[in-house]
Formats: sequence, C-alpha cells, structure tokens
Amino acid sequence: MKSLFFEVGKTMVHTQHAQTVWASDPPPVNGMPVSILGRSRNTKPSNPPNINALAIVAHDLRGPLSSLSSLIELVESHAERQDGARVVQCTQRATDIISNLEGMLNSVLERVRACGDPLGLRPAMIDLPQILHRAMSQYAPVAKTQSVAISMPDEAPLTVWGDGQLLQQAVENLIGNAIKHSAPDETVTCGAFRDNHQVVIRVTNRCDGRSELNLQRAIRPFINLSGKTHADSTSWGLGLWFVRLIAERHGGRININARDPDGNTVVSLILPA
Repeated sequence: MKSLFFEVGKTMVHTQHAQTVWASDPPPVNGMPVSILGRSRNTKPSNPPNINALAIVAHDLRGPLSSLSSLIELVESHAERQDGARVVQCTQRATDIISNLEGMLNSVLERVRACGDPLGLRPAMIDLPQILHRAMSQYAPVAKTQSVAISMPDEAPLTVWGDGQLLQQAVENLIGNAIKHSAPDETVTCGAFRDNHQVVIRVTNRCDGRSELNLQRAIRPFINLSGKTHADSTSWGLGLWFVRLIAERHGGRININARDPDGNTVVSLILPA
C-alpha cells in the first residue's frame, strides 16, 4: 500500500491507495481535476479546516432563528386578536434581528478574509451598557414566549476597549443559555460593572441544578449540561466554550458560580479594564 496525497482547497489529504502515486496531478475525471473532485471513500483531512469558523456560524445562527420563530408565534397571537400595533412592533423587531444577523455573518467573513481567524479582534472603545441592551433585545422574543423576564439594573456609563461585535455575541450566548435553563416566571439579570482593574459582565438566573463541575466542563466544546432545560431545543454544548474563547482573545476569562448565596447561577465574563 502506498500513500497518496492531494490537495482539497488548502488542506492536504492523505489516503491509502493501492495504485501508483502520481508525481503530478492525477488524470482528470469527467473533465474535472481530481484535486477538486478527488475523493476516496477513505479520504480524511490530515489538517481539518478551521472548525471554529464553522461552529461559530452554525451555533450563532440558532439564537436569531429561535427569536424569529418566537416572533412568528407572537405575530400569529396578535393577529388573532386583531392587534395591529403589536404586529407592527413584532415585524420591526424581526427586521432588527435579521439586520443584526447579517452584521454577524459579515463580521465572521471579514475576519476570516483579513486574517484567517473568525475571532480576530477589531478593537475599539465601546459603550458596554449599549452592547448589553442590544444582546437583551435579540433574546427578548424567546424570553417572552417562555414567560421569562430579562432585567438590567441601572448602570453608570461604562466603556471598555474591545471588539463590540464579539462581545455582543458572547453576551447573547450567556443570556440565551440562562433563559434556556430558567423556569417560567423567573428572571434573568444582565449587568456590567467595574471592579478595580477589571470590567465584569455578569448574567444571573435561578439555580437549576447544574453542578459546578458540569458548568466548568461546559467551557469545552460539545459538552452538554446535565441540568434541566425549560426550552424545547437541542443543546450542542458550544455557548460557554464560545464565550470562553472571546474572553481569552480579550485577555480575560470566564468565571462560573453554580450556586451563589442567593441560590442563583452566576456566569461572569471578566475583561481587563
């Protein structure tokens, strides 16, 4: 058996082949180069493509799609009651969510094109409470359909040097995760404050039984949590991992407290001030 290497995009592929290894490109198949078509059933990439970009896009499509689905339910409910004003409000909110989604997708593509990294930072001085309000707005429809409230304490103006798009995505993941693990009539709280030489973004929800060990494990990809979810959705175990990656890119970290003295689960994104 001899080894055959050929190129798929920019990834070298290795497969076992019983025939001769061509010194140059192998003969075309149906007029198409094997470097494009060539796929042995046993072919496996030795250097797989950047799974971060694929996982980030796939995972972060789920939040906006869930919000749009919730808005459709609300529109149907308002339409049945002939509440035209509420229908218009939901339509405008859907437009905002789609616009935000387009911005997120464009951001990922621009980062990959510029530096090959979907999490490459484009830092600037940002208004953090504004980022939190935007993230909360994105998940408001989901929270409403699940009868979960989202609150944000009155905060003093707070700026931080960071990537606004990435930080908003991180906060959206934290809020979405908290809503998913909240029972009806409970409240998810999101806030930010300065603590000495750090800026802390904190999302809190009522403790749902997830253990400290499970929550710490969940900062690795594809780790599903054992706590009960109150949303009818599949968890892929990527949200907290994604938040951890964004925190680390900013020189920060993620801190998890499964049960604080008030009986809440608290997840904090900690950034250098």
